[in-house]
Amino acid sequence: MTRDDADMIAIRGLQHISADEALLQRFVDLSGLDISDIRTAASSPHFLLAVLEFLRQDESECSMFASNLGLSAHDVESAIHFLSPTQMDDSRF
Repeated sequence: MTRDDADMIAIRGLQHISADEALLQRFVDLSGLDISDIRTAASSPHFLLAVLEFLRQDESECSMFASNLGLSAHDVESAIHFLSPTQMDDSRF
């Protein structure tokens, strides 16, 4: 998996969340962001990580999301690992 792959999975995760009004509201409530701030926040790797961690909290939602992309839950976990701050720091060297 590359950084671009992980970013794309997270962006697709945000699209998945945004397609469901109740899920989006729960994400907004937990993140503390306003819906109007999401577009700006989406450029942050930490926000993208938060998107995938949010989806991971609900196993059935995460499985459905991964399945819709032709991925496994393990692929989502790999993207989370790749977007984690430790991995991002290590990738500079």
